[in-house]
Amino acid sequence: VPVSSSAVMTSVDETGTIEYQSPSVAEVLGYEPEELVGETAFDLVHPDDRDDVSESFVALVDDPEATDAIECRFRTADDDWRWLEIRGRNLLDHPEVEGIVTNSRDVTERKESERKLREEQQLVTSIFDAVPDPIYVFDTDGYLLRWNDRFAGVMCYTEEELSQLHVTECVPAAERDTIAAEFEQILTEHTPTTVESALETAEGDVLPDEFTVAPLFTAEVPPKGAVGV
Repeated sequence: VPVSSSAVMTSVDETGTIEYQSPSVAEVLGYEPEELVGETAFDLVHPDDRDDVSESFVALVDDPEATDAIECRFRTADDDWRWLEIRGRNLLDHPEVEGIVTNSRDVTERKESERKLREEQQLVTSIFDAVPDPIYVFDTDGYLLRWNDRFAGVMCYTEEELSQLHVTECVPAAERDTIAAEFEQILTEHTPTTVESALETAEGDVLPDEFTVAPLFTAEVPPKGAVGV
């Protein structure tokens, strides 16, 4: 079974008992290989992940043709936890292996980045929901990416309609060229702009409004769009 130098290769029997452990486990989990041979692999799995791992393992044992992949937390030698992406293959019938062989790689940094991203998204959602004024985000082509309930309520469009709405369609026809130019200036000059205009609802009502629109930056430049409030 090919394995990269950064992967941890393990072979277990049909009960999950470790029969072979590659030396790379020392770098990833801090154990010497001989410490783990004879141990039950499931004992190293985080309790919250154990049922999923066990279910995946049973399915792998039951099907000689099966391969599987799962992500779970493994206990390290210093009682910390590392996320591993584990890909398994049933080689119980292979005369030179007679085991379930897994290749595992450390994905802790990716999982941590995903967690932080979820927290940031939850924070943004909380801010959107808490702002009493209409707030909205457009992409660089001028189409709505997201909005709060206040904006949806004012504009009277359905969620599907809002997802297809262009920035110029939010204002009366007579002001659309001006708004398009303002939007383009915001994206090219990277500066916030306060605009006195009006919002035109789905029902045709025109609501005088003053709104500030600023470029929306991520870690990259140019901006990914604009946010208005």
